[in-house]
Amino acid sequence: MEELRYQEEDGTNEYRLDTVKCSDMPAVLRLRQDRMAMLRTPYLLTEEMQAKFYDDVICNPYSGGRFWSVRMTEDHRDVSFAGLVGFVNIQWENRTGEISCLLFNPREEMVADLVRVGFQELNFYTITGEVYECSPDFEFWKELLTRRKIPMIRHNDRKFWHGEWYDSYWFSIIAPWSVTPESFA
Repeated sequence: MEELRYQEEDGTNEYRLDTVKCSDMPAVLRLRQDRMAMLRTPYLLTEEMQAKFYDDVICNPYSGGRFWSVRMTEDHRDVSFAGLVGFVNIQWENRTGEISCLLFNPREEMVADLVRVGFQELNFYTITGEVYECSPDFEFWKELLTRRKIPMIRHNDRKFWHGEWYDSYWFSIIAPWSVTPESFA
């Protein structure tokens, strides 16, 4: 896979997608614990449980998931871990995967790069996703999907969080629509 790197016009906020390292797991754990409202499995993990996820899912080519670390860079040096992105529930025979983004500060360019990886590197035809209204990133996703005219289906009472039911929005991005970088980014 070619290295995916993005840089703002003013030279700031550069990032790249990178191999997930075991040393990323403490930061992933903190990020996961802070943003549980967006997860399907909203329970606290231990360091041992997060390490097991790394071994059983991230490092396992048969797990049904593919993941990358997002690293912020400065002068082409890594300066911080920005999150974990990838695809889950992959169905190779149907050429589909569900997008997964656990980011400290999500940006459209990061999502666009991941979509390109899905279509151009993993040969997906469809990328699906679900976002809960209680997610801290809900407005980011709703604005991005609306602006890109990606159809969303609202599902009532899909997530129970802190004593309340929240709706979710499912979406699907089809390859011919977004196979080129210009069509999504």
